[in-house]
Amino acid sequence: MHFETKYKPELCVSTDASRGGITAVHIEKDGDRWIAVATDGHCLANVPVVPGEDSPREGFVSSDTLKAARRVSKTLKLADVDWQPDGASVKLRDGSTVPNSIAPDVKYPNWRQVVPDIESGSPDTITLGINASLLLTLAKAIGAEGNGIVKLTFAIPPKTAKDDSTYHAVDSPIRVSVPQSPDALGVIMPVRV
Repeated sequence: MHFETKYKPELCVSTDASRGGITAVHIEKDGDRWIAVATDGHCLANVPVVPGEDSPREGFVSSDTLKAARRVSKTLKLADVDWQPDGASVKLRDGSTVPNSIAPDVKYPNWRQVVPDIESGSPDTITLGINASLLLTLAKAIGAEGNGIVKLTFAIPPKTAKDDSTYHAVDSPIRVSVPQSPDALGVIMPVRV
C-alpha cells in the first residue's frame, strides 16, 4: 500500500487499549477506491491510499507502522507499507520489516453511519472553510486548554428572493468561544477575495 506522507490518519486513532479496533488505522475498499480510516470516537479521518499491486487487502495498520513508513520515506511524497504473508508484520520502502501488532480478528466499527449525508450546494447544508492554523491560534488566544471544545457560531445566510433553494454567498464573521473561558471571545473575520 502507498500513501501520501502528508496524510496522518494515525493522529485520530484511540489511545485507549480497551477500544479494540479503533486503536489502529483500518485499510479498506470504499466503492472503487481504497482508503485509510481512523477514529477515536470523537473525530474521524478518511484518506486515500493506493493498494499494493500484488496483494490489495483490507486490514489494520498500527500507528507505529505508519510513522515508521513515513520516517523511512523521509522527503518523498509517498510512503510504502506492504503486509507480509504472516499479517503480523509489514515491509517498508527500505526493505526493513516492522511488527504490526493488531489482532486480525478485530472488527472495525461502521464509521459510515456517523458521516453526514450531504450534497454540496444543497439548501440544507452550509459548507464552511476555516484556516485550521488560524482557528488553533485563536482558540489558544482565548483560553482553550488541551483538548478543549471550540464553539463556532455564525449567522445562516438568508435565502435569495429569486430562488428559495439557494443561499447568498455572505461574508460573515464567525464567533469563536471556549467553555473553559466563558468571558473570552474570538472572531474569525470574513475573507475578502
